[in-house]
Amino acid sequence: MDSTYDEILRLTKQLVAIPSVNGTDGERNVACFIEKYLRKIPYFERRPGQVVVQELRNDPLKRENVFALLKGEKGKSKDTILLHGHMDTVGVDDYGALKPYAFDCDGLKERLSGMPLPKEVRADLDSGDWLFGRGACDMKGGVAVFLVLLKKLSEHVEEMEGNILLSVNPVEENSHTGILQALGFFEKLRAEENLRYLFAINNDYICPAFPGDRTKYVYAGTVGKLLPCFYIFGRETHVGQCFEGFDASLFAAELVKEISLNPDFCDSYRGEYTPPPSVLKIKDLKPQYNVQTAFSAFVYFNFFVHDRPVQQTVKMLKAAAASAFERVTDTVNGRFRRYCSLSGTRYIEKKAVCHVLDYAELFSLAQKKHGGSLAELTRSLAEKLLAGGLDQREIALKITQRLCEIAEIKAPAAVLFFAAPYLPHNTLHEEIPAEK
Repeated sequence: MDSTYDEILRLTKQLVAIPSVNGTDGERNVACFIEKYLRKIPYFERRPGQVVVQELRNDPLKRENVFALLKGEKGKSKDTILLHGHMDTVGVDDYGALKPYAFDCDGLKERLSGMPLPKEVRADLDSGDWLFGRGACDMKGGVAVFLVLLKKLSEHVEEMEGNILLSVNPVEENSHTGILQALGFFEKLRAEENLRYLFAINNDYICPAFPGDRTKYVYAGTVGKLLPCFYIFGRETHVGQCFEGFDASLFAAELVKEISLNPDFCDSYRGEYTPPPSVLKIKDLKPQYNVQTAFSAFVYFNFFVHDRPVQQTVKMLKAAAASAFERVTDTVNGRFRRYCSLSGTRYIEKKAVCHVLDYAELFSLAQKKHGGSLAELTRSLAEKLLAGGLDQREIALKITQRLCEIAEIKAPAAVLFFAAPYLPHNTLHEEIPAEK
C-alpha cells in the first residue's frame, strides 16, 4: 500500500504530465483531471453536489475553477478553512533543447543527469529530494498535497469539527482571473451553507531570500499587487531635425530607469520589505516603420505593497514621472548644446512643461469637455475591445488615449493609470488582537 508521500509524489507527476501553460487549452484539461480525481473519492461519490465546477465568464478558452467542500460531522461547526492554489504554469520555451521533457519529471531527470549543471542544481538532482519539471513546484506539487489531504480527511469526517473548502484556479500566472471570479462563489457558498471563513492557506512554492538560504518560510498575510501604467506622448519630429520634437521613447526609458528596481518604492511592515517595482512592458506606439521619432509610448510596472495607501503610491509615481521628465529635458539640452558646438550652429535651450496627470484628473478634465455620460462611453469601449479579445492592459491604454483626445491634453504629457490585475494586500497587524 502506498504511503501518503508516495501518493502525493505520483499525483504530482500526473499533474505535471498534463501541460497547462497559461493561455492554452491545457488549463481546462488539468481542471478536468482534478475534478475527476475529486469525484472518485468515496466521500464525494456519495455527495456529488459538493464538488463544483465554475466556468470563467467571458473566457474564450472556457477555463474552469474547481471547488470541493468537505464537511466535518463532529458537531455542526460553521468554521471553515479555505485551501487554494492554481493549476496553470508559465511556458516552457526557456527549457531550450529540453522542452520535449518539460512535463515528464522522470524523463527530465534522466536527461539532466547526463548534462553539465551548476553545482547547486547538480546537488539537488543527485539528492533525490527535488522533483524537476514545469509546474512541479509552482504549484502542482502543492495542489497534489491539497488533493491527497482532502482525500485522507474525508475518511475521518466523523472526527472532524469544521469544514474544508478546496479551490483550485486557472489563470494565476498573469491576470489571476480564476481566483478573482472565485470570490463570488465563496460569498454564495457562505450564505447557502452558513459558513464562517476563518483563514485561507495557499501552498505555492517558496524561494530563498539570499543565495544558499535553506530556510522554509511560512508567510502570514498577502502582499498586494498593483499594475501602474503610464501613457506618454510627446511631439514627433523627423530624424533630420531630431532636437525639434520631444521623444516619448526617451521619456519612457528614463521613467523605467527612475522606477524599475528602485528600493525607494519598496513598502514595508515591521521590517519586512516588498521587492521593488519591476518593469513588465515598455514600447513605443508607432504602428509601422518611418523616419519620425515616437510620438507616444506605453510602460507598466509590477508594484507590490504591504500597507501603503493607493493615494500615496499615486503621489510617488507622479513625482517619479515629473523627475524623469526633468532629467530627459536636461539630457536633451546638454546634448543639443554639444551638438551645436560641434556643428557651429546656434544653441537655443529647449523648454517644455510636462503635464503629469493621474486617471482621475484626466477623467475629470474629459468630463468637462464631453458633457455627456463619459462613464457610459468608456464602459462601452471597454466591452467592445474585450469582446474583440484585446489584452486588458491594452484596453486600459485605449480608454486612456480616448480620454486624452476628449480632454485635449497638450503634449508633452504623462498619464498614470492602473490596469488589471489588481490584487489587494492583506497584511496581518500584530497590534490588532484579531489579526495577531
